[in-house]
Amino acid sequence: AIVDTVDNLLRPEALKSWEDMNSTEQTHAATMLLDTLEEGAFVLADNLIEPAVVRVPAENI
Repeated sequence: AIVDTVDNLLRPEALKSWEDMNSTEQTHAATMLLDTLEEGAFVLADNLIEPAVVRVPAENI
């Protein structure tokens, strides 16, 4: 779900919204996206019962 959300926010169709922000707002939004992605990855890793490789097939990530 996190990958899909980030993908939706960064795809070409979202460019108009990004252009509405100044560079400081763009940087802040991108940083928050990456921070959230990182935090989600740590939560997932902490809650795996045993070491595992998690793969979710998807197109064009």
